Amino acid sequence: MTSRISDHFTWDEATITLQRDPATGLTLPNQPDPDTATRLVHTFQQMEKVRALLGKPIVVHSAYRSPAVNAAVGGAKQSQHMRGEAVDFHVADLTIRETFEQLRRSDLRFDQLIEEAATWVHVSFNYAGPQRHQALTMRIVDGRAHYEPVA
Repeated sequence: MTSRISDHFTWDEATITLQRDPATGLTLPNQPDPDTATRLVHTFQQMEKVRALLGKPIVVHSAYRSPAVNAAVGGAKQSQHMRGEAVDFHVADLTIRETFEQLRRSDLRFDQLIEEAATWVHVSFNYAGPQRHQALTMRIVDGRAHYEPVA
């Protein structure tokens, strides 16, 4: 059985990647260092709150990303994924918009909440420091990501 990072999530979910090294074809390494692992545990403690708020299981698409994995997926250079502070996910019985709105209107303390092109929801939690409580939608326009604030 896979070890758990929290009650409902596993370390495998927290570090999943399908990204491969183009030279070798091997999956890129994606294991956090001890400090990042501590932040990742905190993030998944917060994801337990997300799961409780939504009342349904969560499917994780991406959480921790090593710098190589982040580069391979075209992630932001300062992505919170690389710090173990962000998760991209969906909920099988809810639309992406429903998930986003339920979390946005809740009292959950998050740093960023992004509805990403109706594909998944990105949520991040600062390990140290204030939470910005920033809600955004992301759309692809002419092949580029465009972010708009949601009031």
